[in-house]
Amino acid sequence: MGSDCGVSDLAALTKANYLCNELGLDTISMGSAIACAMELVEKGFLPVAEIGRQLARGDGDAVVSLVRQTTYREGFGNILAEGSLRLASRYGHPELAMVCKGMDFAGYDPEYCALLGVPHPVDPHSWEDKSEMVARWRNIFSIIDAAGLCVFITVRYLVEPTLNLRPTGIMELLNAATGANYTLEELEIAGERIFNAEQLFIINRAGFDRKQDSLPPRMTAEPMPAGPSQGKVCHLEEMLDVYYRFRGWTPNGIPTAEKLAELGLAQIG
Repeated sequence: MGSDCGVSDLAALTKANYLCNELGLDTISMGSAIACAMELVEKGFLPVAEIGRQLARGDGDAVVSLVRQTTYREGFGNILAEGSLRLASRYGHPELAMVCKGMDFAGYDPEYCALLGVPHPVDPHSWEDKSEMVARWRNIFSIIDAAGLCVFITVRYLVEPTLNLRPTGIMELLNAATGANYTLEELEIAGERIFNAEQLFIINRAGFDRKQDSLPPRMTAEPMPAGPSQGKVCHLEEMLDVYYRFRGWTPNGIPTAEKLAELGLAQIG
């Protein structure tokens, strides 16, 4: 609700955030939906008359007001309550919803966000070497989620910061809490098993495939207009090919029978 909406008024952001927490709204999705509405207005796709008030980036009062309206589905809030993808699609421009599989991005622009680099520097602009790193991180996040740990603390202190990303600290913590005496290899395989099981679910039950492993055109087709990454785009399609091969999946993102058997998941394939 701050950076996405261009709002720097801390009082307004605190109030809007408080209202979301008290009224049961997700702050990320709420902010993303309002930011999407702001862009639709900027580009002339959403008439201000349909909102019932002026809506421009930086308007903290509007953000607070729209949070209330969305909670009770009053006025334009009834449309915002459906989320940014349905909002943007309603006005004919789904590409303006910053989502993946219909879920809003968090408060961070994923383009060339250099989150790694200690102790080994990682080039945020390269893409050829990222697929294996993404797979390893996803396996680790599966362990973090299954263990009920906090992502923010875990990735800072409980993952060995090497190019291979070993969950050494997580293993020590789990073994201390459970007495299970996991080895590092057992834990890494568990993370991979979880992620492959999730992939089977979204393919077999949710109906997703490679087409949904996507990003908005803003990330893949619109070069960054300024800054250190000016002129660059995300090479998602090329990275997917490498990522699927590293995972042991088909070109359409489906875990192979061999990979499922290796992970003890043949019975659910």
